[in-house]
Order: sequence, then C-alpha cells, then structure tokens
Amino acid sequence: MPIIGEIDTHRSQVIMETCLKKGTSVQLSYLILDILGVVIIDTMAADNLFKVH
Repeated sequence: MPIIGEIDTHRSQVIMETCLKKGTSVQLSYLILDILGVVIIDTMAADNLFKVH
C-alpha cells in the first residue's frame, strides 16, 4: 500500500482502520506499507502504523 504526503495522527488512524478492515475481508497474509513518499510523520502517527503490525 503506497502512502504519499504528510501523515498526521488522524490520517494514520484512518490508514490503520482501513488496512485492518480490508486485510481481514480479503484474508491477506501480508501487507506492505510503502512509506517512501512520506515527507513528515509524527510520533503518534508512527505508533499507529506500528499497531497495524
């Protein structure tokens, strides 16, 4: 899943919820978050992304 732009706490929450819902519905074994396009990420946003793991 490519992620581009700034990630704040709200956007990371949306990403986390979307990944978990869609991943469960299609029975994913793996999910790769491509954060090469992310310019700025705060600590709370990073924590939310780690929760996807």
